[in-house]
Amino acid sequence: MYKVYSHPGWGSVMPEALLELSGLPYEIVDLDLRGRPEGRRMLASVNPLVQLPTIVVPDGTVMTESGAIALYIAEEAPEAGLAPLAGEPHRAAYLRWHFFMTATVYASHIIDDHADRWASGEPAVTEIAARGIAHRKELWAIVEANAGEPWFLGDTFS
Repeated sequence: MYKVYSHPGWGSVMPEALLELSGLPYEIVDLDLRGRPEGRRMLASVNPLVQLPTIVVPDGTVMTESGAIALYIAEEAPEAGLAPLAGEPHRAAYLRWHFFMTATVYASHIIDDHADRWASGEPAVTEIAARGIAHRKELWAIVEANAGEPWFLGDTFS
């Protein structure tokens, strides 16, 4: 059984969706990390970075990093067709866009979600947050310009 540490709006929808599509058994541990020290303590015992998503795979290994989690689930359930396998058409494109989404687009949220880390005082924090949002819109435009039809990789579910 997979264990997914999760909370709505905190980036855990991807492993939840992939596990659902894969048919692999899983349970969700809902942790509200804002202002809830018990949730933070519970997650810190599994992942010292206290970040979501965090999953624990059936052998007890803790996984973090959305890109790694997605690849792992896809490889554990190849029959679900969640990702092109090594040697299959679209594998290179899949890897490119998979990591662009997780390492560039998703990671860009830290700019505006935590603008106070990069500047202090208003209006500097507001300016940094606005720039982060504008940058993410540019990134999404790149994704949209490269997406196929009906799926991202054309006829291949992706």
